[in-house]
Amino acid sequence: MVTLTRSEEDHLKAVYALLQDGESAFTKDIAARLNTKASSVTDMLKKLAEKGFLKHEPYYGAKLTAKGTAHALTLVRKHRLWETFLVERLSFGWDEVHEVAEQLEHISSPKLVDRLDDYLGNPRFDPHGDPIPDRQGKLRVRKTKRLDTCTTGDTVRIAAVSETTDGLLRLLDSKGLRIGSAHRAGTDAFDGSMDVKPKSGAAFSLSKDEPSSTSRIELKCRPSSTGSPPLIRSSPPSWPPPSPGSSPPRVHRSCSSSATPRANGWMPCSVSPAG
Repeated sequence: MVTLTRSEEDHLKAVYALLQDGESAFTKDIAARLNTKASSVTDMLKKLAEKGFLKHEPYYGAKLTAKGTAHALTLVRKHRLWETFLVERLSFGWDEVHEVAEQLEHISSPKLVDRLDDYLGNPRFDPHGDPIPDRQGKLRVRKTKRLDTCTTGDTVRIAAVSETTDGLLRLLDSKGLRIGSAHRAGTDAFDGSMDVKPKSGAAFSLSKDEPSSTSRIELKCRPSSTGSPPLIRSSPPSWPPPSPGSSPPRVHRSCSSSATPRANGWMPCSVSPAG
């Protein structure tokens, strides 16, 4: 069995992540993601190619082999299980867990990971919305549709945050945008912002100019049987972290920070039908 260094695994996972948004992972994009030099990335890709984890052609980018995909999914599985453990069992905030999980994902013990999975109740999604690969490396797939297809009066349930920078997550917390929480959606005809009304508490507005714009949030959406109440703009109190034993958030991420904005300033995003 070929053993990879932490740096090799980081590069492999970066290639996997970039391939979720395109057909190839290019050197400059990998370098930007890992905050390193393109020349260093090129050297690492050659090493991974020699070990059979990927194929790399200059100007055509890198693609994972079946062996590389399997190893990357193992890393993803460990990372997302550790994030879930830190949030659900150790009461970390969802904005605090990424860097810690980055370290823990390199522990090479399938037995430990499988026991962690069982201990957590075999969660399907992590606190940020990413599906957790199962023991066979399979990911849960859900049908989604864009938030901008929801109409005024629709009841929406937050299903994902597409970008998980610490600042963005803290901002969403301050607005009461909790994964799994239900809201009523509305659109402000004046500036195109999205008004969101929680089931309880005051409504607030997500501006297309805010870092927390709806391009970074995925929602489950279902039509409401009644019209929406008047919406006002204010901020509800922040939501508390999940308590031990609570169900893990049901979320999914698919938006890309590199997506092209629409004419109205909104970025493409997906939502899934609420059950």
